Amino acid sequence: LAAALVAPYSNAYAVPIYQNTAIFKKGDCGLKVEDPHISDSLLKKKIVAIKVNVTSTCIYPQQKVVFEITLLKKGALGWNVVKTFPAKAITPTTSPYKIEYKDSYVECTNKKKTIYMARATARASIGGKVYSSPLVYSNETPPIACGF
Repeated sequence: LAAALVAPYSNAYAVPIYQNTAIFKKGDCGLKVEDPHISDSLLKKKIVAIKVNVTSTCIYPQQKVVFEITLLKKGALGWNVVKTFPAKAITPTTSPYKIEYKDSYVECTNKKKTIYMARATARASIGGKVYSSPLVYSNETPPIACGF
């Protein structure tokens, strides 16, 4: 059962909520979920944490991108939710073609070696219509010395 949740790295392509548009079937937009990792930027601030970065890319300008991200850990009976991060809407500040969310992390409370995976979905306003990506999974990590 756990193996069914694990997917190799791939971009998932946005599909419209209200209408079927060929541009999204062609892969003009996609969502990338990076593998969970110990954050170097947080380590510099003396914070040891597992972090997940998610990026929405599109050949069309995106507005009001809402990311929904969940961090999972592997347990004896399969995958367990560590944290579901609150849905976060991001308005592009630089490029509307690549929107990154890099603020989803959980501080480690011990050094227990743990295997992690993340999943995410995103909604974006493109050309006045709202589109949603399918659920995308990161790769399963090797054991990381960071537990909760």
